[in-house]
This record gives sequence, C-alpha cells and structure tokens, in this order.
Amino acid sequence: MGRPFFSVVIPTKNRSFLVGLAVQSVLRQSFEDFEIVIADNDDSDATRAVIGAFQDARIRYYRTGGLSMPDNWDFAASKAQGEYIAILEDKQVFREGALERIYHEVERTRYPVVGWLYDRFYDTQQPPKIVAAGGTGNVELVPARGILERFIQQGRGGEFDRLFPRGLNSCIHRALAGRIRSGPAGRLCLPQAPDYTLGFLQLAYCDSILHIDEALVVVGGYRYSAGRTAKVDRGKALRYFQGSDVDEARFYERVPVKAITISGSLYNDYETVRALVGGNLADFPFDLHTYFVQCFKDIQASQKMGADVSTEMAAWEHGLSGQEPSLQASVYRVLLSDAIEANVSLSSELESVRTSRDKWKKSAKAVEQKHNLLEQKHNLLEQKHNLLEQKYSLLEKGYNYIKRSSIAYWVLAIIDSPRIKFEISPELESSLREVEAPIPHDVPPGIESSSTSTDAPVPYSNALEYIEEAKSTRQDE
Repeated sequence: MGRPFFSVVIPTKNRSFLVGLAVQSVLRQSFEDFEIVIADNDDSDATRAVIGAFQDARIRYYRTGGLSMPDNWDFAASKAQGEYIAILEDKQVFREGALERIYHEVERTRYPVVGWLYDRFYDTQQPPKIVAAGGTGNVELVPARGILERFIQQGRGGEFDRLFPRGLNSCIHRALAGRIRSGPAGRLCLPQAPDYTLGFLQLAYCDSILHIDEALVVVGGYRYSAGRTAKVDRGKALRYFQGSDVDEARFYERVPVKAITISGSLYNDYETVRALVGGNLADFPFDLHTYFVQCFKDIQASQKMGADVSTEMAAWEHGLSGQEPSLQASVYRVLLSDAIEANVSLSSELESVRTSRDKWKKSAKAVEQKHNLLEQKHNLLEQKHNLLEQKYSLLEKGYNYIKRSSIAYWVLAIIDSPRIKFEISPELESSLREVEAPIPHDVPPGIESSSTSTDAPVPYSNALEYIEEAKSTRQDE
C-alpha cells in the first residue's frame, strides 16, 4: 500500500464525548487518500471505546496515557506516514471538502506549509454561537518574515492570528517535518503550547507559507479548552500541559513577568524556539512594550472570568518595575489610553442601554394601555352578549306565548260556535299536541265564549286534551 497523501493526526485526552465528531468529519471527506492517527492520552478507556466503534482501515490507534500535552502531540505526529501532516484537535471538525480544497492547491507545487482560517463555535455562551472567520477564498503566498513582524508589533490576535500557521490550522510537508526533527529542536511540538511552537518552527524554517483565506475547520469545545482553563485554574492547566511533571517556572523562565499568563507563555515559547533554531526568528526579538501590554490584558480577562489574579498582577508590576523608565511610561500611557477609550465606550454603551430601557418602558406602557382598552372592550362585548341573550330569551317566551295563544283562539272560537262542525284533522292534532299548556282563556274580540273566565291555569298537558274535554262538554250541552 502506498503512502497516503494526508495524515490527519488527532491527539486527545479525556474528551471521548468530542473526539468521535472529529473522526467522523475526516471520514466524510470527499478526498479519501488519507490516514487518521489517534494518540489516546486518556485517564480512562472511554476514548478507546469510541474509536473502536469505527470500522475503517485508515484509522491507526495508539494508546499513550500519562503524557504531557506537547509530548502526546509530538508522539502522534511522529507516527504519521502521509506526505502532508495535519493536526486536528479533538474539539475540531473539518468542513466538507476541506481536504480536497487543500489537495487542489498543493498537488502541483508541494508547498512546505499550507495554512487556512477556522470558524469558532463558542459553547461557553448561551445560546451557543458560531463566529465565522470570513475570508475571501483567495490563495496567496505570505512571507514568513511578514507574519513574524505582525507578531512582534501587535502580539497575538488580529491579522497575526489569521495568517499564523498553528498546528491546528495548517499542514506541513513531511520533508520539512524531517528537517525540523533532525535540527536543534529534535521534535515538531515543543513545550509548552504545542500548536504555537509548531507554528514558530515552521516560520523559522520556510520563507513563505501558502495561505488559503477560507475557513476549512470549526473549532469548538471552548469550555473544555486548555487555554481557557489556564485563565481560571492555573493548577489544572499546568497538569494538562505538563502531565505529572509539573514545573510552573517553565512557562515564564525566558520572560520578565514571573507568573503564568496566556501571552506570557506564548512569548516564552517564542523565545525558546528562537534560542533553539534561530532561522527567520533570529532577526525578531520580541518587543517588551507589546509584551507587557498583552500580559496586562490577559490578567484583566482572567479577573473578569472570576479568577484571583493578585499573584499575576504583583508579578506583572514587579516585572515592569525592573525595566527602563521610558518603557514603563510608555506601557502605562497605552494602558491609560485604553482605559479611557474603554470608559468612553462603556459610557456610550450605558447610554444606549438607558435609551433602550426608556423605549421599552414607553412601549410597555403603550402595551399596558392597549391591554386595558381591550379588556374594557371585552367587558362591553360581554355585557352586550348578556343583553342579547336576555332579549333572545324574552323573544322566545313571546313566540311560545303567541304560538299557544293563536291556536287557543281558534280552538275556543270553534268550540263556542254552534254553526261550525267540530272536527280535528291529523295535521291539526299534531300541531295541538306540540302546544304547551296552560292555554289562556282569552278569545278574539267579537267571539262570545260560553266558557267561564278564570285566572287559574288550565290543568291540561296540551291543547288537544283541552279540546277533547271541551268537545265532550259541548255534546253534553
């Protein structure tokens, strides 16, 4: 069997509930010339069970366990046999057609490093949301030195993050990977952050990278991110990055602030790679001004997340106090400017909230007034309905009365007239049976009644019964 074109390397630890999604995203690719290398660093057998459910010969599974994060990443990469090595975190997924897109760009040129954008799925918010990276879809060669300049001038974030070939948004040709391993670094993924150290090593060795300005992966699981954990739980993050061999000083041994911050650790890793291999990094010592500003912002971010940052702030102040007065003044000037800008922005946001609140109050009042009017209208309609019901009841009573009275007049007239032969047809009999008793004794004007007038009701169940009685009485007379 020939060498696969891609080795998709998935190092994982204690994320069995996520890693299956990462594997599925690779198996569903339209480009099928790949292998998947799993380095399972779990504290249990949960991930082994998940991977075991996939019946695919292209998956190669390795059980590690007890390794630090950088060591597990490097072990996984060392097992790759493909022409290009791409690291996919266990909390990432490839978008459909991602490998085919990469293959299309490198099949002829075989660029040593290819990078791309990634979308972010924030499950730390409610509701969760995806923040799209955007991108033009264009492909360009970006000089490595240009990316390094952005890092020195701006630190992480912004355009640097878009172009920087971290292990989790890039792939490396096996020839370059071999050069790096045989060089002073001795490995692809150095402590402490293996994705950033791999990125710095790639920039140290190659003149340019091929950048695809399109999101080919989605990064999720931020609530389980080691970087996010480092902001609120330093001890847990240390164990994750270093395994059982915990030495906090490794995170800041080459930088002035002797405490763990995200940016501080990143600059420390940069200096480690720069000291080891030099290359393009040799001409770019990190800028202390940017470093102190970035570290301060990281400490503020941790504080907003509820972490106790007294140790980090004291270390930051101590580190800055040992620098030149001009640098100290420059850093404080930027931080003061940022604070003023943030205050203005906050005031503007507060005013916007107040305006929205007032609008909602007015709207709520208008809704309440409309509700009251509708309630009044409902009550009026209910009263009208009751009146109509009463009117209907009266009309029904009147109708029944008229119906009874009309037949009674005819009955009395027939009975009291000696000139009319008294006979009842079946139709009349049916109608008379439907007439309720008692029947009034009033008769139409001009007809003399021989019956005795009384106010008492006639004790008959219906008009027919009354007629029969009247008929019998008439015959007796």
